[in-house]
Amino acid sequence: MFFGEHPHVIDLKGRLIIPAKLRSPIKDYCIDQFVVTRGFDPCLYMFAPSEWHQIDKKFRSMKLITKSKTRALQRLFFSGTA
Repeated sequence: MFFGEHPHVIDLKGRLIIPAKLRSPIKDYCIDQFVVTRGFDPCLYMFAPSEWHQIDKKFRSMKLITKSKTRALQRLFFSGTA
């Protein structure tokens, strides 16, 4: 799990450059694929696929006050996923 602020830019083709600080830990964990999604704050979240599947399960089993609020939260979280 990575925490902290890692400023980055998105290039003209819409690609995200992974900051050098994160590249080494990613290699250390042998992660060659990951899921990126928009965070609740103005940030991005990055997950290993195995971790993403666990988060996916939790979100899909959530029961908030109303069904529509649950769906709205799920849409917000999953719509920004790449």
